[in-house]
Amino acid sequence: MRTAMAFGGPESTQILFNVSVRQSSPGEEPAVYANNQPSATIKGPFKRFNVHFKAHLDDILCNPTPQGPLFCAVEFVTRVFDPDGAVINAQVNDIKENVKPDYFATIHRTRQHPELQYNQQISVPAKGDYSLRIGVHDLVSDHVGALEFPISSLSNLPPPATPAQLRPPPNRTARAHTENDRLSRSFEGYGL
Repeated sequence: MRTAMAFGGPESTQILFNVSVRQSSPGEEPAVYANNQPSATIKGPFKRFNVHFKAHLDDILCNPTPQGPLFCAVEFVTRVFDPDGAVINAQVNDIKENVKPDYFATIHRTRQHPELQYNQQISVPAKGDYSLRIGVHDLVSDHVGALEFPISSLSNLPPPATPAQLRPPPNRTARAHTENDRLSRSFEGYGL
């Protein structure tokens, strides 16, 4: 994992994943987001970014346990690098969960591709040239997927929506949820 998450390193493709990175809120914030792991030298103000992971569960090893469920353990890592390659902020979260084997059978039977979804928030100094290195680490198989890109590549994205823009229009009705939707939501509730 150390090599896969090094500044300027090659992309690691043992685990395929999609990631969406968008600014979380308009404007700047005076402090680093809670639970981030900033270096002592980081200075604000900051822009906060939402990092939404979708890892392909087919690339993640979930071992059977003596009790029957499958044990899955995955780590999500986002690092902020300065132009010299020093880590100035990071967010690391892991999920360790037992999953019923029939969950995967149900998903595959419906021709869906199971995904492990997770969200992180990361603060980046508002001024300067910084890069994000984002990775998914399967703690069971020790496989990794990682990629890197400059924050400046996000500059042409539309600004984040305000709370008023996120509200559904009046008289909007929710569709009925199927059993597969319920399974997906319960699995995603744990990030799985």
